[in-house]
Amino acid sequence: MSIVIFSRPRNSGKTSELIDWCNNQENSAGILMPDVNGLRKMYDIQSKRMFDAEYNIAISTNEALVRIGNYNFYQSSFDNANNIIEKAIIQQKEYVLIDEVGKLELNQQGFYKSVNMAVQSVADKTYSGKLILTVRDILLEKVLDCFWIKEFTVVNTIK
Repeated sequence: MSIVIFSRPRNSGKTSELIDWCNNQENSAGILMPDVNGLRKMYDIQSKRMFDAEYNIAISTNEALVRIGNYNFYQSSFDNANNIIEKAIIQQKEYVLIDEVGKLELNQQGFYKSVNMAVQSVADKTYSGKLILTVRDILLEKVLDCFWIKEFTVVNTIK
């Protein structure tokens, strides 16, 4: 199956497991969102570069922010991440990961653009690798419906 959905409850170690798994993969790319010192970061799997995702209220900013619940994220970080994901699909990386697809994407924000592009690329067979989406268990059905994902495999471990 070309779409693999890695699904478990919130705070169950999904991102940590993905980081460990990616360290052993040669041809993987995409974005992970680890929590570092209490703030969300974005991790570019291919370049192994980390950049800020969550706005730190201790620092003043004029940048556009995306708000979900109690969290504020930099729009520019999502723009950068979407470009990284789309490039990985075009480059036909064996594994493309998007961590995570959730409430923002259901509201057509966050990774929505790249998830939509990646799922469509799998459906029309222009991408031949494995697309791995992290989705909280309670949002699984909504994500499947939102992105019209019909053929997929759900796993609760990536190892």
